[in-house]
Amino acid sequence: MADFLLKYRGLSLGFEHLSGRADGTPVTRNEDGEESYVYVGRGQNWQLGYVFRSEWGVAGRYARLSPGKGIRAKAGPAEELTLGVSKYIKGHRLKIQSDLTQRTQLSAGGAPGGRDRHLLLRLQLEVGL
Repeated sequence: MADFLLKYRGLSLGFEHLSGRADGTPVTRNEDGEESYVYVGRGQNWQLGYVFRSEWGVAGRYARLSPGKGIRAKAGPAEELTLGVSKYIKGHRLKIQSDLTQRTQLSAGGAPGGRDRHLLLRLQLEVGL
């Protein structure tokens, strides 16, 4: 894993890279013959944000997951595009945040026409003690 974060006068720029592997095969079967797998592959996340003097913040994120060779037949690549809004109350002690994400999951094994899209709406309250 590697990450990078830069903050300057309200502007933030972040990047994360993750890489996972498994010793042997990442796919297993239980006694009933049901398969499960450990996610191996790579992932990246980029984020750009800005917090205004009014304590409102906006952020955009892009994330991508790329499955490794051992699980490509089970899991396809995925992408997420996110737009977020935050309101800071009493500094960082209380924050209300919401974001809207479009997640695109491509079919496993590169099957044609296999694209699944979802919209996710999140709302969270963060309280610092």
